[in-house]
Amino acid sequence: MIPLEQYNSESLIKSADAPIWITDNETLAHKCEQWGHCPLIALDTEFIRTKTFYPIPGLIQLADDQFCYLIDPVSINDWNPLRKLLINPDVLKLFHAPSEDIELFRHSYQVVPQPLFDTQIAAAFAGWGHSRGLQKLLKLVLDVDLDKEETRSDWLQRPLTAKQERYAALDVAHLVELYRRIQAKLVDNGRGPWASEETAQMVANVANADTEVDTYYQRFTQLANLAPHRQTALRDVCAWRERVVREEDRTRNSLLSNHLIVEVFKRWTKSLKDFSEIKEMRGSVVGNYGMTIVTMLREARTSHKVNPAPPMPKPLDFKWHSAVKTLRKFGQQVCEEQDIPPELLLRKRDIEDLIRAFDEGVEGDSILPPSLQGWRKSLVGEPLAAELQRIIEERSE
Repeated sequence: MIPLEQYNSESLIKSADAPIWITDNETLAHKCEQWGHCPLIALDTEFIRTKTFYPIPGLIQLADDQFCYLIDPVSINDWNPLRKLLINPDVLKLFHAPSEDIELFRHSYQVVPQPLFDTQIAAAFAGWGHSRGLQKLLKLVLDVDLDKEETRSDWLQRPLTAKQERYAALDVAHLVELYRRIQAKLVDNGRGPWASEETAQMVANVANADTEVDTYYQRFTQLANLAPHRQTALRDVCAWRERVVREEDRTRNSLLSNHLIVEVFKRWTKSLKDFSEIKEMRGSVVGNYGMTIVTMLREARTSHKVNPAPPMPKPLDFKWHSAVKTLRKFGQQVCEEQDIPPELLLRKRDIEDLIRAFDEGVEGDSILPPSLQGWRKSLVGEPLAAELQRIIEERSE
């Protein structure tokens, strides 16, 4: 195993000026065997995703202890060695904000990288801000200026320009040193396990996204007051769209955007004529899919009897308005005391879910929503529940 001390940041940055291309199966297999002896590798991807649901891989960047590599998805067709490397438990994979990278690996290569270290999530626990982009984080932590001019490049073109190659390679060249700095902070503040737990949840969310088509409708909180059978129709329309965009590999907006779904349900379009009169509705969608959607609305009552959709949470009663404000202020105090970004620790939705559980008579640990379990439980979940109990008791006096 190569010692971590052997990783040379200066060599990696220099290598980004002329990264090593891997364009054939044999070289990839050979290098993956070597990388299997590394304690960690840095990874990133470049892709095109303008007209498709799934990203089309254009480049895979990798940095080891000395060099930056550009792996060519256009010319390689045997990905088994890389799959094996990506799930090697002895090799840590460094990424920055890798949700789309994970989606690409999962869909294109049928693998989810693990174990994984997300420098964006970990940086938040280290005290360097929530959801910082790589460019801003490198400037803050390493005082490095990262050029982002090639962000919108065509990564499927060949050959790539020298500027494109350097841009791509630099996205991994700095990750090792960034990891060192972040890890040192996490060791000092003891929040490494929190970062690992949050990263694992992010990976699970991305990896399981295709299994959540039947719950997509719950994102339309502005439609929470729909009648129960109409919520069932909303579930069915959303699930239908999610399946079609995946099967046809097309964007949601090219079929039926969220905005248009809201319009369909506000108007309750039970005829093809009503459906076609919605502004911005494409004629091709009306012709190819209009009756399918209209039929789901027409048959909403029957569908609801057979397979009712779990109702979406309705907005909290106004009587809880002051409690929400008090609990948000309470949560803000915890954030300040612990030096954790509020966006990472607590959302307004978490507070509302907690209040709903109280309102419905839920008891014990199950009163805490899943988002307030785990590392958040003792830090803010249980204190929030206790504060809410105090508010309720104070009202009853």
